[in-house]
Parts: sequence; C-alpha cells; structure tokens
Amino acid sequence: MRTLLVTAIAGALVITATPAPAQSGSWADRANDVAGLPYLDLASVHVKHTKKAVRVTYRSRSRGNLNGTEVLLLDTDRRRPGPELQVGFGRYSEGWSTPMRRWKVDRSKAAKRRWNPNPYGKPGTCDRTVRINSRWQKGFTPVTITVRKKKGCINSRRVRVQVSTATEGFSDLKRYEAFGSVLRDRLPNGARSFTPWLAQRSTRAPARRFVDGPDAVRWWSDIRAVAVDHTTERLSVTVRHLPRPVSRTGVFDVHLDTDGDASPDWLIEVGPGNPVVRRATGWGSYGSPLACSIDGDLSPVGLTTTRFSMPTAPCLGDPGTVRVAVTSTDRASSAYRPIDWWAGVRRWSPAVARG
Repeated sequence: MRTLLVTAIAGALVITATPAPAQSGSWADRANDVAGLPYLDLASVHVKHTKKAVRVTYRSRSRGNLNGTEVLLLDTDRRRPGPELQVGFGRYSEGWSTPMRRWKVDRSKAAKRRWNPNPYGKPGTCDRTVRINSRWQKGFTPVTITVRKKKGCINSRRVRVQVSTATEGFSDLKRYEAFGSVLRDRLPNGARSFTPWLAQRSTRAPARRFVDGPDAVRWWSDIRAVAVDHTTERLSVTVRHLPRPVSRTGVFDVHLDTDGDASPDWLIEVGPGNPVVRRATGWGSYGSPLACSIDGDLSPVGLTTTRFSMPTAPCLGDPGTVRVAVTSTDRASSAYRPIDWWAGVRRWSPAVARG
C-alpha cells in the first residue's frame, strides 16, 4: 500500500511539473512586396508608329531618386531574335544609341559606320535619327524617345518595344547611398519580353498605351513568415525575412491586440537595441517604453530571423488570446523608409489562445 501511494504521488508530481502545451500559429507572407523602395518604377508607355518615325513616351515614379539608368529596346525584324537598337541614358549623364544583333551589341564595321559608339567622335549616318527628351527639370518623367525613319537605319513597317530601368542606389544630388544590388523594372515584365507588334499607322491614329503591373522587387526587410507562440508564461513572436545586408538596419514592429477590437493594445519594437514594449491606444498612438524584461534582437547581418520573447502576466496582463500585425521598416536612410506589412496593411492574424 505504501509503495502504491508513493507511486501515485510521484505520478501526480510529474503531471503537475509538465508545462501546458503551447498554443501557436505560423503564417506565410507574399514575397517581394516591400513598399516605398526608391527605384525607377515604370508606370506606362505610349508607342506611336508612323511612316516617318517611332515615338515612345513612358512615365515612371522615382520617389525623389535622381540616380539610375533607363533603356529602350526597339525590335524591328521578326526573322531575327532580339532587338535591333538600344537607346538609353543615365540620369544626369550622356545618352547613347547602340545597334544590336541576337541580344548582343553589334560590333561589326557596318554597324559602327551607322552608329558611332564614341559620343564625342564624328556621328554615324544613323546617330542623328535618334532624339531623347528626358525632361530632367521635372524629375525625368515623362521621357520621350523618337527614332526617325531612314533608309539603312530603322525603317521597318512593324516594331515592338521594351522599356527598362536599373537603379543601384539613391541620390538626391546631396548624398548618395548604394543599395548593394541593382533593382530592375521592365515594361512588359520579363527579361526578353516586348509589347505586341505595332503596325505602321497614320499620324492621326492614337498611340498605343501599355501599363506596368506590380513589380516583384527583392529587399532584405521583406517579411516571409510570422510565427506566434502563446503560453501561460510567455509570448514569443518570430519574424522571418530575407538576409540582412551589412549596410542595412531597421525596426520590426509587432502590434498586439488583446481585447478583440480593431486597434492594437500593445506595440513591441525590435530593432538595433534592446526590444521595447509600449502601451497603444490605436494605430500610431503609443506611449513611452515600459519596464518589462524582453528577450530578443534584430536579425544579425546575413541571417533571416528577428524575434522576441516576453513574460505575459508582468508585461501584458496575462491575456487569454492575442492577435498580431507585423511591419518591417528599413531605417538605414533618412531619405526613404521602405516598409512591409505582413498579410496587408493593418491586417490581424487569427487569434492565438493561451496554452
């Protein structure tokens, strides 16, 4: 009987000491959807093709960025792969007109006679057929590139175009900040894509208009997944994103709803220093940092996980359920602040019950 009693007590102690299973959830986020990136974002292009010329006018958004390169590819021959002419310019630098063949620069003697690659040398027979109007006084938009038709140069009855931009850093003529990688945009999307073929039409015919869709541009603070672990003792949140480069820093804001209404009750900021918790009275309305022991950190350079863990009762009042809304903000620059909302602006996760 004594043996059975001791065994029963030991079993009870084991059951009591075992922590309750954690209630948790994990949700993915759409990739490459960071907003506010100051790259040269193409918006639309108008193409007018007449007997005398091909005129391409396109608009872009740059968020004040005066750095980057813009290129027009003109395809005029159905029988040959790739464009026959590349026209481009760098912002605040010289433009160029380059003949192409099979997606490469045409370096033949015949091509050099028609298109001189040296902008300071004697113009080739075709160089003066191209005109670039970049409207630099108005932020380089809209841009109009006109290619006048001439025998031996561009003289096709059908053409198609691609417009592209490349942005490797930010400049407002006062400072320059490198991105670390080139952000590209193409209209139409795709490295070797073109608009449909456009037949030669009268000068009275309207230009054809094409619109650029959303761009999938990679940025380190792009949220990929959020995981929440809610127990009787602690609340833990893990945010996964792209690797953080050595030159970038930022803050991940985890908004917490503990009463089931539409606005946050708490805000946890995880950035370069120690995590901070603030009382919230609505979106964008937060109090001073509170005294609360929070463990966590911004992802180290080259890694992809930002996290925090905090006691629930001392810090949050031991809520029965929590919902989260997460944002990441790149704060390496004072000129621009790329931001990503997990699951969409002010969207809450499903409620996670206390385990």
